[in-house]
Amino acid sequence: MFRHRAALTVLVLGGLLGSGYVMLLPPFGWGDEVPHFLRAHRVSHGDLRAVIDHGRRGGFVPSGVSRLIRGAGLTAVAWDACSLSPGQLRALFDIQATHGARPASVFMQEFGAPYPPIASVHSAPAVLLARSVTGRVVLWLYAARLASLVVWLGLVAVTMQMAPSLRTTLVALCLTPTALFLAATCSADGLLDAVAFLWAAYVLALCRSDRPSPSLGDTAVVLCFALTLGVVKLVYAPLILLLALVPAGGRRATWRSWAVLLSAAVMVGGLGALGWVAVSGGSATEAVVFGGTPAGELDPMRVLTDPARTLLALPNTAAAEWYPWLVNIAWPKFTRCMQAHSIAVPLVWGAVLAALALDGSAWRPTVGQRLVGIAVFACVFCTAVIVALATWTPAGHDRAIGVHARYFLPALPALAIALLPPLGPLKERTMRLLHNCVLIGVIAANVLVLIAFLRQYDWSA
Repeated sequence: MFRHRAALTVLVLGGLLGSGYVMLLPPFGWGDEVPHFLRAHRVSHGDLRAVIDHGRRGGFVPSGVSRLIRGAGLTAVAWDACSLSPGQLRALFDIQATHGARPASVFMQEFGAPYPPIASVHSAPAVLLARSVTGRVVLWLYAARLASLVVWLGLVAVTMQMAPSLRTTLVALCLTPTALFLAATCSADGLLDAVAFLWAAYVLALCRSDRPSPSLGDTAVVLCFALTLGVVKLVYAPLILLLALVPAGGRRATWRSWAVLLSAAVMVGGLGALGWVAVSGGSATEAVVFGGTPAGELDPMRVLTDPARTLLALPNTAAAEWYPWLVNIAWPKFTRCMQAHSIAVPLVWGAVLAALALDGSAWRPTVGQRLVGIAVFACVFCTAVIVALATWTPAGHDRAIGVHARYFLPALPALAIALLPPLGPLKERTMRLLHNCVLIGVIAANVLVLIAFLRQYDWSA
């Protein structure tokens, strides 16, 4: 797929389908939006560090924000039961930031990892702008969602322009229902996905540049990516290793100069992550409750004291969750009124396979590059599982709990490099057919998900 066509495809389809997710998902219909919105609201006030109150990490918000979150919890239950009425939604839109003449602030806890302020760089300005225009809190949330989608679209458009290869696969991955769903929510996940895709495209561009050693500009860009990936979410720090694709290409690149840059990037990413944890005050993660256990914090000793359990948990988790992960990429959220994931799954993964076939006919990675792709994906997988074991998984479980498919979305380009089929040049008719399969698959899957979201509402009430 040509660069301009790929960028235009993502902008048009991503904008249309993503806007559908923005509007059809009820306020805080995805629970992870709550801490991300609270963080964006705090950063919009200039509070870059969370407040520690009686051991809880969070911030002070207007009472209207607290009322909206409580009310949205009830509407989310109604939405899951296919009984959310337009009247219930209108009640949320009537909630003002302050109630009465005296403004009141309440403390609300931010569960999850202590994301740095840069993780809200797309949503905090939107919340700030919305606060200056209206006192309706729910509109602050929708402003943050729209800003998240616009920033995501801009980053993936740049990705398509930059990537010299693997472009069709990147289009397919960006337009999967889960990728668009995350891009259309107020969260750091969509931003991280876009940054990870952009990083993969940049590394592929370096592979094609045939430089024997990195320039000063390359060094600066690589270190910025490393710092961003490491600080924002430690699980994605292994993506830095994707830089090894350059010397593994076996062209003019010299191992020594790129190995030095790779070592520096790993060090910057790791030290940045540890430094932010220390500055933010508290452990790396405050977990939600799983299995009735108390909310946990990152405790490395939980995996170090029993290394055999940790090692066994890796294959056990993969064996138990591989199919739910495949489903979740194609069907981002459970819908009770319409279960069409059995149709969406083959549509999405068929589109990805068609994209791999197209890209495999245009570029054949070396054995070394395929091994790098496998190693990077494996490192992300192991890191995600180990973090889950060290935080919210109850003691005694033989596998990790709460490891979602979306955690692996940023690492899928690395896996795609390893899986590219070694095909020769394809006929024009075959290429056109595969292109149509990619577009029809992702469009049809997203339309099914949006229809399912629409059917969760009770329009007769």
